[in-house]
Amino acid sequence: MSVRVSQPEEHSWEYRTGKNTYTLKYEVVCAIGQPRIIWLSGPWKGNASDSTIASESGIKICLEGEALLADKIYKGDLVSFIVPQTGAYASLCADSKAYNFVVYSARQTVERVIKRLKDFGMFNMRWRMSSLLHWKCTISCGKLTNLFLIFEPLG
Repeated sequence: MSVRVSQPEEHSWEYRTGKNTYTLKYEVVCAIGQPRIIWLSGPWKGNASDSTIASESGIKICLEGEALLADKIYKGDLVSFIVPQTGAYASLCADSKAYNFVVYSARQTVERVIKRLKDFGMFNMRWRMSSLLHWKCTISCGKLTNLFLIFEPLG
């Protein structure tokens, strides 16, 4: 998840993601069975790659035999991450198409939980305060999102 921030005073090039655009990134992990946020790490500099964030965040929340559902960017680690099969849709076999359907269906739940998190106004505006305060507010919003998911489940 990326959040726009105003230009940092030091090392602003590390946060730059586009023309006059600076961001912080967060790693959000959601449970699929009962949708809720179970892991939140960050803030990471805007130009950090997703695979670097996954390897450096210390995410070790899986039990034996469990894996995390992820984007195609994580395809290098097939033991820890479940990723869609790569290739053009027309060139995939029927089994790969069915597998991708299941993966993308589950990812919709994850995206809907992240959308609930982003419904808080602080993620839709340019943040002008410290990244430490942003982290504390993000943790609070994550906990509130989990609370709201209890009383207003995805449906």
